Amino acid sequence: QMWRNPEEIPGNGVDDDGDGYVDNVSGISTFNRWSAPDDESGHGTHAAGTIGAAANDGHPHVGVAWKVRLMACKFLDPDGFGFTSDAVRCIDFAVLKGAKIINASWVSGPYSQSLFDAIARSKNRQGDCEKFDFVALESVGKYFDYPVALYRVQNGHAVRVGG
Repeated sequence: QMWRNPEEIPGNGVDDDGDGYVDNVSGISTFNRWSAPDDESGHGTHAAGTIGAAANDGHPHVGVAWKVRLMACKFLDPDGFGFTSDAVRCIDFAVLKGAKIINASWVSGPYSQSLFDAIARSKNRQGDCEKFDFVALESVGKYFDYPVALYRVQNGHAVRVGG
């Protein structure tokens, strides 16, 4: 159920679609500066399974959206550290490639105008998508943190899980 970039030829070492990423077949890694968004920490894989694990396929896990296509966009290292500029690149890439929902289950540092602008661009993008949602999830802590708080300010709601 992974999203597949139809304009990219896997394994040929060429940026076939001219988006700046070589062989970005299922997503990107702005952290590593190469196209394979490997998930060393397992968080993205867990979140993706919660979202898109299919039913009635012999596996015991079932997600909430069985027919979703998941695009992997990684900007954090295995310890959860990364740069806001890389998060912005991931958001912009997802929008460019047609994502209709972005799950941002991460907490950022202090307020960033560039991140705010990227979220605003994702919400205001032009194209054939009738509705676009920037979903910010928080799973730890007592309060909604950034970017969840930013999302709540822009949209009037956010999702909080646990703690």
